[in-house]
Amino acid sequence: MKKIALLALLSLGLLTATSCKKDTQTSEKAVVTGTNSIQYAKGLSLQHYDGYSVVKVTNPWPDAKEGFTYILQEKGGIIPDSLLKYTTISVPVQS
Repeated sequence: MKKIALLALLSLGLLTATSCKKDTQTSEKAVVTGTNSIQYAKGLSLQHYDGYSVVKVTNPWPDAKEGFTYILQEKGGIIPDSLLKYTTISVPVQS
């Protein structure tokens, strides 16, 4: 009888210890919801992700040597650290 009580107590302790474990892994993979949604404009691309969009202007004027990248952040959206160097615009835009 003591063995059963001891086994039950150890099982309860093990279950309690493992059930309180918090999952510390978070997934920071961006989910692409579509490809370039711009069809007719040249030099402009728009990529939609979960919580933000990336706008790339590749040829802003004739003979331009560099383009521009903008991040359109939705309310509550999380931007990956690798994109924080670009200009971020919160959408919807409020005046």
